[in-house]
Amino acid sequence: MKDTKRTTAAALFAAALLAAICTPAVADPLAATGSSWRVTAAGPAAGWDSSASFDATAWQSATVLYDVSDYLGSAYAGTKGIWTQAGQYSTNETTIWGRTVLNLAAAPQSATLEYGIDDDGDIFVNGALVVGDHNGMANNGLVDITSYLVAGANVIGFSATDNFAVWGYNHSAWLRIEGTVAAVPEPSTYAMLLIGLGAVGLVRGRLRRERDR
Repeated sequence: MKDTKRTTAAALFAAALLAAICTPAVADPLAATGSSWRVTAAGPAAGWDSSASFDATAWQSATVLYDVSDYLGSAYAGTKGIWTQAGQYSTNETTIWGRTVLNLAAAPQSATLEYGIDDDGDIFVNGALVVGDHNGMANNGLVDITSYLVAGANVIGFSATDNFAVWGYNHSAWLRIEGTVAAVPEPSTYAMLLIGLGAVGLVRGRLRRERDR
């Protein structure tokens, strides 16, 4: 009876450690538009939306127009509506391109991109078009981009055009990427798991020897 209890206890210990290791991390913001993004009102050269080494030094630092959280709530803290230095009501910079490079230690288990563009635009991840919004009016949207992100450098790019002839000058664009990655256990957690599994094996081996006597 005692041996059975020992086996059960050791098994439960190992199972608890295994569950702790396999529990995924919660979703975290991976990237969001802000002043660190680079933007331009001039049509960019090839590779702007796909090459991490693309030279964007001549592009502007994005001008922050507003905090998205002021309109959509605290979950969007850190996400900014952006445009060029010409500003939200410019009459000559009504189309812009923007980009950033997102470095990931590992490809996420899941990732979603949420966006707001006034009015039309395209969004690219590593050169792949993931959003094509051309209905002539401001829109927010959400798209799964898990399969487009990789470990290492990822290029996030967008173009945005304000359909000012219809709706008036009110340019803005914002993007937010949220992802979930597997929790990486500490070495000590692995060691404890091995100890627990070893205990299960020792107790079972003892029981088997006693049955064979």
